[in-house]
Amino acid sequence: PNMKLDKRVVQRRIALLQEEGIDFICNVAVGTDVTADQLKAKYDAVLLAVGATKPRDLPIEGRQLNNVHYAMTFLGQMQRALFNQNPELMDNCISFRTPFKGNKDWKVVSDGTYIDVKDKNVVVIGGGDTGTDCTATSLRHGCKSLVNLELMDKPPDSRDDVANAWPAYPRIFRTDYGQEEVKDRDGKDPRKYAVMTKRFMDDGAGNVKAIEIVNLKVARDDNGKPTIAEVPGSEQIIPCDVVVLAMGFLGPEQQLLQDFAVETTPQSNIKALHGSNGDGFSTSQKGIFAAGDCRRGQSLVVWAINEGQRA
Repeated sequence: PNMKLDKRVVQRRIALLQEEGIDFICNVAVGTDVTADQLKAKYDAVLLAVGATKPRDLPIEGRQLNNVHYAMTFLGQMQRALFNQNPELMDNCISFRTPFKGNKDWKVVSDGTYIDVKDKNVVVIGGGDTGTDCTATSLRHGCKSLVNLELMDKPPDSRDDVANAWPAYPRIFRTDYGQEEVKDRDGKDPRKYAVMTKRFMDDGAGNVKAIEIVNLKVARDDNGKPTIAEVPGSEQIIPCDVVVLAMGFLGPEQQLLQDFAVETTPQSNIKALHGSNGDGFSTSQKGIFAAGDCRRGQSLVVWAINEGQRA
């Protein structure tokens, strides 16, 4: 989102890559506009760096109701609307004509091209960076209320030296920009921990009107692996007009992998070794390589950069 990443920063990196001799060909869907066979015939090597874009769904009662959206649908439509409705600011970003433009400089009006949650009760299911971006975007729309649901229990304020010993990444309580902004507006943190969504409730006209959740008892076994169990009698109803699913991603789009006929892992990622030796990042198909989230699964951008460079 714009408030998180100034588009001049993106354009600066693209310009550097272009100066190094890279051609960026946009608006091309591999498998539609150009086939995998055409790419393999034209180039000696093809690197698949397509990310892990298949969203995790929540197949429970009422999932078919209107106004239950995937996070990337919500965020993607918003970003495209900002670009389309602010061509001058976008041109300024590309040409570096202006200093940093804050989010308030990018104006947008509800024109039906994006999911507008102004004056609506919003529930975001799932934490992490994507859930935070959905929270912050909803707030900028002017949502009436916002609740953010997390499956796991609230992390401790300090590291558990047994279950989360150094040098593992510390699982501790953190507050990101989206939650800080909701706290500033509404006076409280929007997150509810250790809860599971049981069903989406119908308003009688095919729209979601509420969700039913249940509290969970979260524990860890001797190996530190989390275990969860429902708490009997803890069911709650949360009224809502819009639900955003931000529960992570399951891997790359499978049709593309089928087009290239590459082997996959049990987690549906592309099967390829990690490393910079002769076999590093090679797939089951000669001349086809894979790097980043499509190979290792949903991860951080620093890993994508690392793997792209090594590949």
